[in-house]
Amino acid sequence: MATKSDANPADPAAPRVVEEARTAGARHRIAGSGFLPQSGAGMARLLAVVGLDAAAVMLTLPIAVARGAAPMPRAVPTSLLAMAAFAAVAVTVFFALRLYQRSWRYLSFEDCAFLGATVISGVSAAWAIRLYSSPSTFSDATTLLPSILLHFALVTGAMGAMRICRRALRERLRNRVVRKIEVKDRRRVLLIGELDWARAIIELARADPSCTFEICGILTDTPHVGRLQIAGVRVLGPPERLRLVVAALTAEARRPEAIIVHEDSEKSHDTLARLLPAADDLELTIGRIRHLWGEAGGDGSHLQLEQLPLAELLGRPMVELDKSPVARTIAGQRVLVTGAGGTIGSELVRQIAGFGPAEIVLLDHAEYNLYRVDLEVRERFPDVTFHSELCSIRQMPALRQIFDRHRPQLVFHAAALKHVPIVEASPCDGVHTNVLGTRNVANAVCEFGARAMVQVSTDKAVNPVGMMGATKRLGELYCQALDLIGASDTESPRFMTVRFGNVLGSSGSLIPLFKKQIAEGKPLTVTHPDMERFFMTVEEAVQLVLQSSTRTMELQGSRGAIFVLDMGAPVKIMDVAKRMLRLAGRAVTEDSIRVVGLRPGEKLFEELFDISEERVQSQIPGVFEARPCPLPLDRLVSGFLQLEQLIGEGDADALRALTLKLIEAPKGAAWDPMLLRLIQESSQIRPRPDPLSRRLTGEPRLQPAVPLTYSQGNETMIQICALQKSGSAPAGAAEKGPTAITKVRTAWPRHEAEEIDAVTDILASGRVNALVHGDETRAFEDEFAAYCGASAGIAVANGTLALELGLRALGIGPGDEVIVPARSFFATAACVVAVGASPVFADVDPVSQTIDPVSAARAVTSRTRALICVHLGGWPCAMRELQALSNSRGLRLIEDCAQAHGASYHGRRVGSFGDVAAFSFCTDKIMSTGGEGGMLLVNDERVYERAWAYKDHGKSLAKIRTAASPGCFRYVHDSFGSNFRMTEMQSAIGRIQLRNLPRWLAQRRVNAASLIAGLRAVRGLRLPIVPDGIEHAFYKFNFLLDDPGGARLHSGFIQELIDRGVPASAGTCPDMSREEAFTARSFVNPVELPGADYLGARNVTLPVDHTLGEAEMTFMAEAIRASLLPVARAVELIR
Repeated sequence: MATKSDANPADPAAPRVVEEARTAGARHRIAGSGFLPQSGAGMARLLAVVGLDAAAVMLTLPIAVARGAAPMPRAVPTSLLAMAAFAAVAVTVFFALRLYQRSWRYLSFEDCAFLGATVISGVSAAWAIRLYSSPSTFSDATTLLPSILLHFALVTGAMGAMRICRRALRERLRNRVVRKIEVKDRRRVLLIGELDWARAIIELARADPSCTFEICGILTDTPHVGRLQIAGVRVLGPPERLRLVVAALTAEARRPEAIIVHEDSEKSHDTLARLLPAADDLELTIGRIRHLWGEAGGDGSHLQLEQLPLAELLGRPMVELDKSPVARTIAGQRVLVTGAGGTIGSELVRQIAGFGPAEIVLLDHAEYNLYRVDLEVRERFPDVTFHSELCSIRQMPALRQIFDRHRPQLVFHAAALKHVPIVEASPCDGVHTNVLGTRNVANAVCEFGARAMVQVSTDKAVNPVGMMGATKRLGELYCQALDLIGASDTESPRFMTVRFGNVLGSSGSLIPLFKKQIAEGKPLTVTHPDMERFFMTVEEAVQLVLQSSTRTMELQGSRGAIFVLDMGAPVKIMDVAKRMLRLAGRAVTEDSIRVVGLRPGEKLFEELFDISEERVQSQIPGVFEARPCPLPLDRLVSGFLQLEQLIGEGDADALRALTLKLIEAPKGAAWDPMLLRLIQESSQIRPRPDPLSRRLTGEPRLQPAVPLTYSQGNETMIQICALQKSGSAPAGAAEKGPTAITKVRTAWPRHEAEEIDAVTDILASGRVNALVHGDETRAFEDEFAAYCGASAGIAVANGTLALELGLRALGIGPGDEVIVPARSFFATAACVVAVGASPVFADVDPVSQTIDPVSAARAVTSRTRALICVHLGGWPCAMRELQALSNSRGLRLIEDCAQAHGASYHGRRVGSFGDVAAFSFCTDKIMSTGGEGGMLLVNDERVYERAWAYKDHGKSLAKIRTAASPGCFRYVHDSFGSNFRMTEMQSAIGRIQLRNLPRWLAQRRVNAASLIAGLRAVRGLRLPIVPDGIEHAFYKFNFLLDDPGGARLHSGFIQELIDRGVPASAGTCPDMSREEAFTARSFVNPVELPGADYLGARNVTLPVDHTLGEAEMTFMAEAIRASLLPVARAVELIR
């Protein structure tokens, strides 16, 4: 800004310059006022518009006051002079209101509204002056009111019509001029996005004569637009019709060459992911309009096509994971990130800083990378403390000093050498960083008492063929070994590994290479036409790292597991190259892509799971777990020492051979059930007080009842690995053999000492009522809802009440029909009757034993309001089909999860799909809160309020939440209800059991797998083989006598098993419609139930709860094999 000192008083021209500036400023202010145009043409245009407006006021006046033979009131101007004066007053008001400052070439709705308001003001002023100045009476004014209103309308219409004609004439002339201008290589495009955005793009394109594309249609998700036109361009339907639209336009000789997607749309990523396959097949360039006004300093406002973000190369929607567990784990913690200057490390730092840690230590060996990320995060997160440490993870003494100085609680290990050809050419460096560096970080975590270490791994560690993958694999195995041996020590750190594919845009990846080659106009280089890779964005990668690690710590998840993101199908590198060329607007030809051959250490196809690993669904939606066959820690430690020696000697060949030898595991060996069982048993041992800590501090520190040091844990691992090779159990690790068991006795429900202590404490405190006190109940509701992925929970006295409460909250009542599965416990249908509705029974699937969506669809009538799906025995229903049915027919979806705690369907837990979900904690359910108990999960606030009110005598939740004066009575009952409440004691038991639920479920699944293995070879049995995407909770183990004579064997077979000491049964009610409660009412079901009939005559149910083990499973399998033959012979003799 100029100051007074900038003027030179000695300059004789200074006064003249100042005076000219003042004069120019005055002229500018006058011109800017809107009264005086800046040019002669502008003045002529103004006079023409004013004259036309005055003519409109004058000419419409006689029409408005025409009264036939009636006498004209004296206030009406009749002479030409009087009408001119009248118009002059109106025009003067138009001037005062700045009507003539608006450009009518760009008439809009806002302009029309302003025009109407201005006309009313101007004409009103003219009539007011006329009435005031004329000797008129009140009766004259009343008589003239209709004429005055008509005058308003006529003037507004006339002035608006003139301006609309002005704009229409201008656009017609402009379009004629634009059509005469030839633009070379003008391309036809389709717009995909909201209609308002499309209209703006069309207008801007038409306004630019040198625009390089022609818009030939619009695709939009906006509903109910039919075959409309927007600014003269046809709306051709939703984006899903792209193929049909292109075919139709091709037939009209107007085939588009590109599509433009509205990137700012919330649905743009999902829309583009759906369109990419079709666009590739149709060879359409994909683009967006990034800068509507051109680059800064550019030469115009030309519209150009530019490429979309590279994240769209995934060909699938980006994965979004729940961030709340991350916030709970990281907030207030000291965090250290190795490799903080790299692509993954820097994104880790950014995302971690957003969750409010106490401090973050940034560790990297590259000075510039460390400086760059440190500068960035300090500016973005000024409230977070950062420490930058320049150090290599190869340097153990320096690493120990950093850990000692900062004492991190959480360590994220992202430092690694990851470029395949470079590590292949420099194996010593690869081993030094990826193997020994990982060992150094892990050992420092153990030494300095961090809570957890999370290692970032890669899909190249799966069945590796090169050194980069092999070194990362050794790092995985070392962390797995440390995690496993700490199972019995509650204070030992967790070691977790996260595995994912190629990160889009990371340093050294193919995407930056392709971008560089495109920018330079060179052909894209691909190593092999069939090469495939898994891809993800850096945001997804870091979300996976944070989500899996924090959820595992929070839920005490499986030890030794590796987390893998569900990245969909792998993508061909050739397809990525073609897609990038089209995004850049380049044609895909034979010369645009060059195949250069595989590089050392590369594979054609990447994998996510090693052949020695078992793939299981994790507790985290969208994430899998890989359970590798573990290696003994002593083998890894001694091997690492040999690697360290070979690095010092520089013997690359021997180093390579030893590295590949170390990763050899018993291929095909699955995760051994004995290993899982030992881990679970060790973690169930109750800790005892440490007397030394009591003497030092006065407070007992809990330590394991059987201390398991790393060396002792290693011995256990050595025994387990020997077990996998020899097939025999280690001493003291196995249960008694089947010969020691004469009868299977389940100990469930069994309340542990912790649960008994919690109940005793509550009884002693007197805080037993959930309404008056409710701390335990409210916590149980929140924790259980969060575990299942629902919005809110309401704890009730039992599962039947939970189901009834859900029906009432959804408004189900007399006259309504509710579809229920024929095969379930009687309460499923009885609750429908309890609310006054009528149950209609649908058939069940003979494999899963859950409701058949096809049969349910046939049962829908005009009275059907809801559908109850029962996850029977712990097997989740076909939720995709049931949700589609409910949505298409407008039904409420209710989940009966009484037997399915912790079961999941394609990564999502049951209880989170329906409008409401009911759980039971009765007696022998997977969770049992002292004999009875239930939970209703709700995903809608209004439904929650209705359910909460009915559960508590009809109290208003809003009024209860409002503080009241002490001692004053409050009227809080807005409706009627009952008392469904759970007690505080039950809630305390439920909270403890919820923490143990993952371990219990794991044991149930191990037991079921053991039974399946023992019975797989038995003919005539249909076993519960669970398909991919389903996590069975195994409340019970249901199998079928699937032989043609199975129905005849059924009752005799079950009795034979009981006689042999196996607690077998026929399971739940096969067909509730046959219960006398329904048959006595002459109930006739409209749908046939062959599946229920089949299951009722063949199903056998066995217990597999977590109090049982391998010995009981073996005993039951042998009893089943032994019972089939004599029963079959007996039936044959009877027949």
